[in-house]
Amino acid sequence: MLNITTQYTTIAEATQTQPGYLVEVVFSDETLRLSSFGNITWDSLSWLDSRIGISGISVNGSGSSTGQITFGTIADDPSLTVGYALSATKGFMGSRISIWTFDAGLVSGGVLPLEDAIYVFQGVGDDVQISELEVAVNVSSVIILSLYAPRVKIIKENGFNALQPKGLKIPWGSEVFVLE
Repeated sequence: MLNITTQYTTIAEATQTQPGYLVEVVFSDETLRLSSFGNITWDSLSWLDSRIGISGISVNGSGSSTGQITFGTIADDPSLTVGYALSATKGFMGSRISIWTFDAGLVSGGVLPLEDAIYVFQGVGDDVQISELEVAVNVSSVIILSLYAPRVKIIKENGFNALQPKGLKIPWGSEVFVLE
């Protein structure tokens, strides 16, 4: 259950708010944490100031969600996101991506209270467009990722230890399958 703080309720009822986003990208060898509202600390972690655009986050009837994140240049390292997108060891495609939203009025002294960021998305990058100044990553929920995951072969090395012998004929309807 989400506990909304009094401070968050006050800001949410204001006539003007300034939304902020936290984006976490988990690569195979490191985690990139970015903030759309300056360098901040949240959940005891540092989040780098970055130009982030979030658009089209939506959920369909089956529970899967999609959207797009546009990563602009990072003040401390302008080529960082483009380099990550081009890197063979990193790459946004298939990397886990999480998004939280918050109101900038909740940040005090560079610290965002733990309970004041609201989790809005978890999924993976599934398509990337790269330009000189930004990287646009289409994201899909983890449910969709399973549709494209490489299939696991049924072999002893993958944990299947009760395999039928090669050459076994299995009748299925009007066809016969032979194990190889």
